[in-house]
Amino acid sequence: MTHHHSWVIDSSGNGVCACGKTKQFPRDWDAVVEGKTYDKKGTEDMPEIGEIRRGQALGLKGGHNFIWIACAKCGWARWTRLDRQSKLAVNCRHCVRGPTHHNWKGGRVGRQGGYLAIKLQPDDFFYQMASRQGYILEHRLVMAKHLGRNLHLWEIVHHKNGHKDDNRIENLQLVTDDRHTQITRLENRISFLEKRIVLLEAEIVALKQVTRERSTWMLPKTEKWNWKEAK
Repeated sequence: MTHHHSWVIDSSGNGVCACGKTKQFPRDWDAVVEGKTYDKKGTEDMPEIGEIRRGQALGLKGGHNFIWIACAKCGWARWTRLDRQSKLAVNCRHCVRGPTHHNWKGGRVGRQGGYLAIKLQPDDFFYQMASRQGYILEHRLVMAKHLGRNLHLWEIVHHKNGHKDDNRIENLQLVTDDRHTQITRLENRISFLEKRIVLLEAEIVALKQVTRERSTWMLPKTEKWNWKEAK
């Protein structure tokens, strides 16, 4: 089933659907008015606040009901799923991002490889180092704040003790890509040799035990002392 877009006209004259998609209306549509809703043909389809419709009537999959509500903060109206088991989202998704979200935990999350990432706001000085989602690796942010500038892409922050979640500044070292590769190879070599030493020490202990047992087995058995004959 295809999605039936319901366009809400914003201040710039563009249509915004409840699914998040935007649409630029043709210039010959002079009848579009800000705050009203239109279908794909440009026909006015303005529901009232609190009006409930079935999802199929809106071109959505499933048999759920949707209610037309306005955001309590910005006033943006949209269709919201009406579910008895969950609390109705009064605010739109644009007004509950970041610290304003009820489940906000400081924006510190784990990443693949054991790294930690921090969520930055667009007005942050170091935001240009962040990803499209606004996250930046914590160890790079710590080093950037320590230097008082944004890091270049070719600059790499190395963890001295190898623990990628230990982002104390005394554990971080700023290196180039080539230098970081050399350090990583040396650390991997050291780690390999340390593991090899542990294995060799275990083999030495095992060989000593076997040698001790063989020595005991090869010794001649002494005759028991006959106390009666000795008397």
